Amino acid sequence: MNLDDLRGPECLWCGASLEGKRADAIYCSNKCAMDDYHRLEKEARLEAKQGRICVVCNGAISPHKRGNVTRYCSIECQRVANYNKACGRYPKTCEHCGTGFNAHNRKQRYCSVWCRAQGDIRKMHPKPCERCGSLFQPKREAAKYCGSRCAALDRESKFEKTTKPCAHCGTPFTGQSRRIYCGTGCLQAAYRRRIRDAVSVTPTVTPTQNQQGGRNRFMRN
Repeated sequence: MNLDDLRGPECLWCGASLEGKRADAIYCSNKCAMDDYHRLEKEARLEAKQGRICVVCNGAISPHKRGNVTRYCSIECQRVANYNKACGRYPKTCEHCGTGFNAHNRKQRYCSVWCRAQGDIRKMHPKPCERCGSLFQPKREAAKYCGSRCAALDRESKFEKTTKPCAHCGTPFTGQSRRIYCGTGCLQAAYRRRIRDAVSVTPTVTPTQNQQGGRNRFMRN
């Protein structure tokens, strides 16, 4: 087929009349020519992608799927291929539980996050508690006490204890130097007294009508 076979009285793309155009014209405008060119180009690309086979399921790959070197028909087949590729690349044995697994890299030593945590804890040797002296297995290198009770007792022992009167009721008590009340009851009573004193000295506010601006003004008594 040559251009002489395509020539006619109408545009090949939109069917408009070619009256007044050149004798060898086959399109009525440049836009129709480019639109027909893009259609032919798209059909050629789709035809070139026919017959592609997925390397995982041996199914046909759609010609509308992008990429000239596409090897998989779907994302599921791609994931299966990546998993099969990873399996057997770095076969190892977990250093904690002894289970065989496929590592993601050469440096991986444990099959899971839990085994890695247990393996790190196992590396730490038992050491004595700084409070009671009993041996315990630390879960981190900075651990100094066997439990929260020993930690609290040791923290309290670092504060100097003194005997002084309570700031609310005046009763003498023995406690840390930073304490000023003998107990929780006096602490709450002193707090309520401070609230009452603050409310009693707060100025009252009375709304008055400002005749000039027509707005509510507030005047302190």
